[in-house]
Amino acid sequence: MAQMVKVVNSCLVPPALPTPTNPIWLSNLDLFAAPTHVPIVYFFRNSSSDPFPSPAASIKASLARVLVSYYPFAGRFAKSTEGRLEISCTGEGLCSSRLSLISRWMSSESTNLLLTTVACSSRPMG
Repeated sequence: MAQMVKVVNSCLVPPALPTPTNPIWLSNLDLFAAPTHVPIVYFFRNSSSDPFPSPAASIKASLARVLVSYYPFAGRFAKSTEGRLEISCTGEGLCSSRLSLISRWMSSESTNLLLTTVACSSRPMG
């Protein structure tokens, strides 16, 4: 099967400002559920005539600012000295990857359906 997605670059996006470094215990409910990774994928059309900054750069800058307030998301799971699972607020950041879709895959019927179902805009909302 042909490769459909090419990774252009990948990096950690840390908070834009220093954040607290205190550990945070997980709640009993959090301990009951298994830790999991939740991938989020955004689709943007590539347009060289777009007067706005690149969507990838805008998302990284916005994510860095948001992580200041939601700093535990920039941390890592760790075990406390008592052996309880906690969030170690390291400020390392979240992984951000920029992908390129291969044009042959982009012309497939299922992808066209996806792109027409999702509201795309080249202008920032707000």
